[in-house]
Amino acid sequence: MTLEPVLSKSFPIPAEDVFDISDAFLEAAHALFLQRKNNVLTEIEQQDLINAEITLRTEADRYRAQGITLLEESSAQQIESINTQISYAKATIEKVGNIKHAIDIAAALVTLSAALASGQPSQIQHAGQSLQNLVNL
Repeated sequence: MTLEPVLSKSFPIPAEDVFDISDAFLEAAHALFLQRKNNVLTEIEQQDLINAEITLRTEADRYRAQGITLLEESSAQQIESINTQISYAKATIEKVGNIKHAIDIAAALVTLSAALASGQPSQIQHAGQSLQNLVNL
């Protein structure tokens, strides 16, 4: 699956769309929680999943509290693309048999979250592509 490229010109995201992005990050964090609870993990894997889960939950809370600014002229299409990327990442985390891969996806979600908060088109594009590459494995 190829997703639309993410972003190019600054605009504020409507509140309901910020909540959708926040919800998508919370769902991905929950998928990490389930991986952590349903698998036998090394201490390092356990800690990596906990750290990624906490970071995604914190980012989701921050989006809800402060709102965010993204870049692009057609916000609906771009927000749909971001939500789709996060949803595919969540689905992959839920079914992946390799915990290292789940941790890599979680790290890519954290990077995407930071890129979205930065509002920098190149960072968002790179983070989205990195996440897509991991999900398409």
